[in-house]
Amino acid sequence: MEKTTVKKLTIKFLNYLEVERNRSPRTIKSYEYDLGRFLEFLGSKGVEVIEQVSGDIIEEFYYSLEKESISPSGATRRGNSPTSRARKLSTIRSFFNFLVKKGITDTNPSGRVDFPYIEDKESSYLTEEQIKYLMNTVKATAPRSSRLRDYTILLTFIYTGIRLSELAKLNIGDVDFENGEMRVRGKGRKIRFLPFNGDLRNGLKEYIDERRHAVADTNALFLSKLRSRISPRGIHHIVKKYLNNADFTDRKYSTHSLRHAFLSLHYKSGTSPLVIQKLAGHKNLQTTQRYLHDDWDAQMRKAVDRVSLQLGGLEKMERR
Repeated sequence: MEKTTVKKLTIKFLNYLEVERNRSPRTIKSYEYDLGRFLEFLGSKGVEVIEQVSGDIIEEFYYSLEKESISPSGATRRGNSPTSRARKLSTIRSFFNFLVKKGITDTNPSGRVDFPYIEDKESSYLTEEQIKYLMNTVKATAPRSSRLRDYTILLTFIYTGIRLSELAKLNIGDVDFENGEMRVRGKGRKIRFLPFNGDLRNGLKEYIDERRHAVADTNALFLSKLRSRISPRGIHHIVKKYLNNADFTDRKYSTHSLRHAFLSLHYKSGTSPLVIQKLAGHKNLQTTQRYLHDDWDAQMRKAVDRVSLQLGGLEKMERR
């Protein structure tokens, strides 16, 4: 019986991601790139069929990436950081999980390869005072023709914690003023509903009333100068412009900094991490915790001290 090549199985896996898992084109392209690198390596080793792929081969592929990651000067090469290598290993692991699920292979040989240590990096986020200053900067420096749109874009980031890609996909029909929420298309094309407060409600109403006139795209919520749906790149440039206008240039602030600020401010105001996880659209709580900036040891100590049944110690028991 003719054995199936790894290349044919990767195509099958990518089709599975698109059709059965409903993954976005961008996600599929990322998987395709990672598997392409893996196929190149297998080809250099003369490996063509899936039965030839062992844990040793996968481990060798990973270490080849690690060697490539360091340039002659000792700097880390772009695209081969520990995070990038971990992503490639995760892609291979997902690929073999798919093969096991479909009964094509019995085991996942990538399980023996350890993920690289990735140092947590402190993300840049804006404080409440900085947010207020930023919004005043928009009012003071935005061109009159785009002031309301630009202000509403930043307001939406700050009051919903929405991702850049999600904001660009918003349609007018996604905004439900009656229930005070908006429909958001998140990662993996998952839909979630984000509530919004009175400030954002007023801002959105004012902006939508203005943008209804002479538009090329009647569905898109936020429009470019050409009066069609604004791109994620266009939104990024708008936010960066006002961050620069506010002189927030000493750190790598971006649209993600506004999302980060939303999550941090919610936590500081007493919102449960589980609720914040839902608002953020995070798959697991561990991802959310990276945004909360807290001393977890101190929090655990406070939690333990709050629970007491006043049972006392053994020395208070009557000896018999």
